[in-house]
Amino acid sequence: MNKVKPIILAICGKSASGKDTLAHFLTNFLQSNNIPAHNIVSVTTRPKRVKEKHTKDYYFLKEEQFKYLRDNNKLIEHTKFRGWYYGIPYQQIENDKINIGVFNPKGLENLRQHNKDYQIVPIYLEEKLLLRLRRSHDREGKWRLEYIRRIIVDHFAFIGIDKKIKKVNNGRYIKLKDSRGVWYQSIEIKNNLIRFHVLIEEQKQKLRLGNFI
Repeated sequence: MNKVKPIILAICGKSASGKDTLAHFLTNFLQSNNIPAHNIVSVTTRPKRVKEKHTKDYYFLKEEQFKYLRDNNKLIEHTKFRGWYYGIPYQQIENDKINIGVFNPKGLENLRQHNKDYQIVPIYLEEKLLLRLRRSHDREGKWRLEYIRRIIVDHFAFIGIDKKIKKVNNGRYIKLKDSRGVWYQSIEIKNNLIRFHVLIEEQKQKLRLGNFI
């Protein structure tokens, strides 16, 4: 296998659009196709939600711990979103692999400065409001006013998101609109990665890492 720059699939979407679920499934999906894939685990100061696990979904840090990483240049990107800090440690990006992570709009913009070091493919999940509200309820088992706050914050944070995504990597990005589930989303992502030459499809439908053209 030819050595390539680390690849980052940067998944972005509004609250409860299915970002984390897709990230975990896509990692397993690519690995099952013998593609080296790694799920990026972000650090955050946000409180842990029901069913979330420390070190699997996020590294949940105290604010002083986060600021130590930020101030000592340990983060590839960092943002403050909905009042909490989020970031990606450099050590989470593995060489010769497809690294799959979740980014908010500001984090996606910050990622642009690393185009020379990484091959970046933004993936934008666009889901309907009612579906996202239902997922929020199912995820936490009750209705909360917090969901309304998230909707309002997302509305302003995602203004002009299409233009922002197109700037990350010269227009190479993937936009998913349907709600058929992570299997179909992963198939669509795989087909786009082949089109972008991130993946090469060989005989008998075998896949290997490629390079951008």
